[in-house]
Amino acid sequence: MAEIFLAQVKGVEGFEKTIVLKRILPHLAEEPDFVKMFIDEAKLAATLTHPNIVQVYELGSIDNRYFIAMEYVPGIDLSTLTKKVWMAGEKFPPGAALAIGIDAARGLHYAHEKRDTTGQQLGLVHRDVSPQNILLSNEGQVKITDFGIAKAEGKSTKTRSGVLKGKFSYMAPEQAFGKQIDRRADLFALALVIYELFTNKRQYKSDNELEMLDMARLADIPPLASVLPDFPESLSKVLQKALAPKFEDRHASCAELANALAKEAGVLGETFDTDQLGFLVRTHMPSDKASGPTEHLTDSSVLALQDDDVMTTPLSDVKKIETSAGRRAVPLPPGDASGVSSVSGITDANAPKSKLPYVVGAIVTMLLLLLVAAFLKSPAPAPQEPPPPTIAQPASQAASKPAVADTPKPEARDGPGYLTVNSSPWSYVYVDGKKLNKTTPLQRYRLSAGKHRVKLESPGAERSEEFSVDIREGKTVTKIVNFSKK
Repeated sequence: MAEIFLAQVKGVEGFEKTIVLKRILPHLAEEPDFVKMFIDEAKLAATLTHPNIVQVYELGSIDNRYFIAMEYVPGIDLSTLTKKVWMAGEKFPPGAALAIGIDAARGLHYAHEKRDTTGQQLGLVHRDVSPQNILLSNEGQVKITDFGIAKAEGKSTKTRSGVLKGKFSYMAPEQAFGKQIDRRADLFALALVIYELFTNKRQYKSDNELEMLDMARLADIPPLASVLPDFPESLSKVLQKALAPKFEDRHASCAELANALAKEAGVLGETFDTDQLGFLVRTHMPSDKASGPTEHLTDSSVLALQDDDVMTTPLSDVKKIETSAGRRAVPLPPGDASGVSSVSGITDANAPKSKLPYVVGAIVTMLLLLLVAAFLKSPAPAPQEPPPPTIAQPASQAASKPAVADTPKPEARDGPGYLTVNSSPWSYVYVDGKKLNKTTPLQRYRLSAGKHRVKLESPGAERSEEFSVDIREGKTVTKIVNFSKK
């Protein structure tokens, strides 16, 4: 278990780079086995350089507590995205599900094929592929993270016999039985993640861990074509092969799975580029973070990086962490709204050190503490009562609504809803026959609750598409059209 901080590396001429610091929790810093596992993660992940894997920059230690400096991915994890899509009463876009699966598979294949400096294959297996460990940037990038329990030949720590590592919800049967595993265990887990994006529900679900383990060992997963009406038979067969209970019946590698998924996406016309995926991520992020990569960084930015084994600490509580290069993370002055800790520039390790900075620092720290104490004693403003939460309608209610007619009329209902539309290439937007003074991407356009007719007209593609939307009070309906693939 570790705590995570968001920080900035600062250098000369105004250079800045946002990074993530992952540090061992105090009570685990004295555990040799955990420390070795943490070091193994850093060493292993630092050798992996791929667009679909989170990059590790540095391993450091201060006061006998190790930390890892790694790439910051502004966005959300796949688990968070799927929950937001489902809570909005929407289905996960098939093209997005395939695009995420393809990119994640390519990142995993790179890791599986990684060799050391002598050319020897590392035999790396992630062992914890899950929606929480697939990060999605607001630019549409897909990145695998958290190699903390990865298996590799030559690691200093070895998993004891009978010890299971990973999440039962996505374990391959052989992993759940505690048997020897290889890359095909990761392949199975990724296929199950993709499978759930189509079914809109967890495949293994129970409050009892032993029951979950039994489900993972059995791997009784019905073909998607038998679960969802009109689901493409060919794509169902691809996923069913990847989910075979016996590892020898699966695809030989994640590259083979990626190629099969890409082929199906092309045949079905469900291709999804990075711009569309980025738009989907930004659409389902909080409104104050949907502006793109220059988003305002706050404490909630860290939530996209946490998983079942990670504890987050408020950024305002960041303590000094000195790296091997002499950098340190310190809290920003009081009153700064960003809540981002900064990391000062690299210092010369061989330069003579003066005690004056420490004396000045101690004095400044005491003054800051006095100011904070005075501030805490002052009466706090009365808290504002938050607005009542919007409750999503159950899917069963949505399914019971009458079918949309070809030329529906807006129905009067209480309260407005929102329409979000994007297209590639861009297009003009018409609602109920009226051309809007806006083009795609159109984000959270306010509409009265009820049924509306929407038309997208793309000058670049010289094509148009019409569809109906059912706007519900307080809800956002999202539609993405790719004219270039039609």
